[in-house]
Amino acid sequence: MTNGEWRFRMRDEGRRAKGAAMVRFVSRRFGHHGEHTGYWLLAARWPGNQRTTILPGSGELVGPAWAGPVEARLVAVARALTKCMLGAAASFGHVRVLHVLYGENDLPIPRFPGSCRIVTTLHQPASFLGRDSRRVQWLRHRLRNVDLIVALSSEQSAFVQSVVPDKQCVFVPHGVDTDFFNSRGFSRGNTILISAGWLRDMDFARDVARHAVAIDPSVTVRVFGNNATQLAGVSSRVQIMSHLNDEELRREYSSCAVMLLPLLGTVANNALLEALSCGTSIVAPDLPATVEYLGENGTYYARTSSAEDVAELLCSLVEENSQRPRQGLRERALSYDWSRIVPQMASAYESICG
Repeated sequence: MTNGEWRFRMRDEGRRAKGAAMVRFVSRRFGHHGEHTGYWLLAARWPGNQRTTILPGSGELVGPAWAGPVEARLVAVARALTKCMLGAAASFGHVRVLHVLYGENDLPIPRFPGSCRIVTTLHQPASFLGRDSRRVQWLRHRLRNVDLIVALSSEQSAFVQSVVPDKQCVFVPHGVDTDFFNSRGFSRGNTILISAGWLRDMDFARDVARHAVAIDPSVTVRVFGNNATQLAGVSSRVQIMSHLNDEELRREYSSCAVMLLPLLGTVANNALLEALSCGTSIVAPDLPATVEYLGENGTYYARTSSAEDVAELLCSLVEENSQRPRQGLRERALSYDWSRIVPQMASAYESICG
């Protein structure tokens, strides 16, 4: 599904949401999120009366390079007007909850008199949001009008409560489309998959890939994500992929022997949940959030581990998984299916609406 098709679908769902009090979701579009990927699926899976508003973003206006600064100003004005209209509509319309799905990006929303409650979800780890006092003050300012903050990990929840102790915060896990992300019809080969997106240690990943192809001549490394090109030139057996759609992502998750997530920090991770849903073994650093989501189903390395040690671990898992795929991975993912996350979110809304 293209961005335009996604946007049309979200608006079409909004037109069907009429009548009694509803939940209004505020989202943004990310080019790398398809029909089955991303937190916006909370809105798409919502069973009740809802409407979704997509905020204007940097991809909304197209023009020559010289118009860039003008375009940025126009987008900023459009976003501000949209937020103001949302605040007014939420307060004076039939809106029970206004949920800003990507709080760091899209808050604040103006507050108007009325009974509507403003909810937001935060997606960045404490190491990012709390890296200095100015960032903490910025976060407090963003959250000033919010009634409920949804954290995506226990660690993030504790951090948020320390920053804004006067705000209510609840931990509701990120969801995954387990119907779509499954490994049916695929067979696994001797491939190590590396996720190269936001907050990744790409220097470390590059060293791991170099050692892995040297340790096992039968291994191929495939790299996907926004930073994948940083591993270009390591070896002819390190293959770079970019702009994968959902079907291609599912194929990569389901046909690799193991996936490496070289995270610097995380709260909840789409690649982690989607690979888990495909029954894929995952090697990741022992960050609190990775351990919380994967539990005993993950293979963890200390953040002080050497790239060579992690490469040896990956190669051993390639051989092990080719003989007997690991059990319990898919079952773990099912606990994060959106059908289980939506009721938890509904309970969170009830806690502030009475």
